[in-house]
Amino acid sequence: MDRETFAKGMAFLQAAVQVQAPEATLNAYWHLVRDLAPEVWKQAVLAAAASHQYHTLPPVAEIRRHAQATVNGIGPTWEEAFVVACRAVSRAGGSYATPEQRQQVLSAMPGLLGEMTGRFWGTICRSEDAGVLRGQWRQAWEAAEQRTAEVDRLPPAVRPRRIGPDLENVFRMPRGIE
Repeated sequence: MDRETFAKGMAFLQAAVQVQAPEATLNAYWHLVRDLAPEVWKQAVLAAAASHQYHTLPPVAEIRRHAQATVNGIGPTWEEAFVVACRAVSRAGGSYATPEQRQQVLSAMPGLLGEMTGRFWGTICRSEDAGVLRGQWRQAWEAAEQRTAEVDRLPPAVRPRRIGPDLENVFRMPRGIE
């Protein structure tokens, strides 16, 4: 992992627990987690932010436990992702967030969580019934996980490719097949 990816993850984590860590603490964390792969780091930060109960940075051991769970194939549940998304939207200012603030929050979130939070941002801001919102999130999350699993089973030549940061996946047929 590079220092920039680490910094984004720590910025997200500090925002989630509402704590600003001193530079010495950030350097210590960097030396203790720099061996993690970038995607593993992002998933571990997400899980730590969702599960940590106190207004302190989670210990490195907790982050590494979440990283190990990620490596073993255990991703965040829809519930953990929902909590992180709601906290992130709220702390970014909700519907008052500038496009730059929104983009900063979404870019710090890994994969599916960032996509889902981007789609649900306005709904999270306007929702008056948390139960309905949770149900909609759960349905969308489970559908996205199922779609991802189905796409992963496709041969690489016909898998969807991401065309742009804000565009939906589209199927591209190999050259010569139309």
